[in-house]
Amino acid sequence: MGKNGLGGISLIQRINSHDPQAHILVLSMHRDPIIVARALEAGASGYILKDTATEDLLNAIRTIRKGNSYLSHDLALEVA
Repeated sequence: MGKNGLGGISLIQRINSHDPQAHILVLSMHRDPIIVARALEAGASGYILKDTATEDLLNAIRTIRKGNSYLSHDLALEVA
């Protein structure tokens, strides 16, 4: 948690409460399917791991900017 006391999920919810149209891409080291699912349920548009290849990160950003959701293939299999 940061200095403001907001965890990632709380921050996603807060951003969405101020701007429901916000495109939020979570960049995290956590690959736990429960954490990923909670972030998406909170309103994240996508979730990607910090060790993802640069091209995959750019693809995620492009996808989110178009208003689509993004979840790496590996994470999608784990969350499903």
